Amino acid sequence: MSLDPKSPQYTLLQCICGDWMSQCVYVACKLGIPDILAESSLTVDQIAAQVKPPTDAELKPTTSSSSSTTTTTTVGIPSSSLDRVLRLLSSVEILKYDLETKQYSNTALSQLLTTSHPQSLRHFSVLSTEVYGPLWANLLKGVVSAKPVTEDVLGMGMYAYLDTYPTKADSFDLAMNDLTRATAYLLPKMVGKDVDFKSIRKFVDLGGGNGALARHLLRAIALANAPPAPADAAAATPASAPAPAPAPVALTASAVVLERETTCERANKNPDNVKLSANLKFVSSDVFTAIPEEAHDADLYI
Repeated sequence: MSLDPKSPQYTLLQCICGDWMSQCVYVACKLGIPDILAESSLTVDQIAAQVKPPTDAELKPTTSSSSSTTTTTTVGIPSSSLDRVLRLLSSVEILKYDLETKQYSNTALSQLLTTSHPQSLRHFSVLSTEVYGPLWANLLKGVVSAKPVTEDVLGMGMYAYLDTYPTKADSFDLAMNDLTRATAYLLPKMVGKDVDFKSIRKFVDLGGGNGALARHLLRAIALANAPPAPADAAAATPASAPAPAPAPVALTASAVVLERETTCERANKNPDNVKLSANLKFVSSDVFTAIPEEAHDADLYI
């Protein structure tokens, strides 16, 4: 069998073994490895000593997951087993391993798995493995029966599951934030180019989750309506200077997010949404049956 990266066998092996790698990425995210390496390179022993292991409840199958928020104060896991995972991640450049110093460090890929990165996908990795993973593992049953396997695997429908297990609901919200950030950062770059944001005074996001996309779009609309920066402002900034943080802008539009009742409850507690409460409203609604009055007369429906 050829292991030439250009061979069909190699391509198939990547597909067949893809789940192995996603499990390793999940383990790294769950144990906070990229965050531990955020400041400096470390040996596996140094990394293992800083890892806070999951609770017993977090190590149970999805159907036994607990809504408890009990935490553990124990720190440290065996370095030998962790090293096997980190070496595999290094083989695909998700981490970097230095043979001389025997230290691991972050790469451009693993930086996207830190909690602080603006385009982080850490939470989506966790959700994909803990919640979606068992569903994909039962794909054959779903195809043969032509029925969803959610109730068989989770013991209930997806939304009921999220309502039953608040920690999974929080994980779901954070994961949706990850996916939204991955695309929403493009919105300001589209101002004045691809989309006419200026004319939007009200928009509705149907099934908009916890409002991540709505928040980004509110800012994009505000930027489109903001007065142009003075021509000499850019010239006064040295080319070598770091890019300035986004300046606050006055919001010029209002947004209505239609979601399930429990999602709206969680969204209304989100500090980012509280700050924008004058412009951002969450309305409980079943969009498949009726559109509430608050969502009428919008300029844009998403």
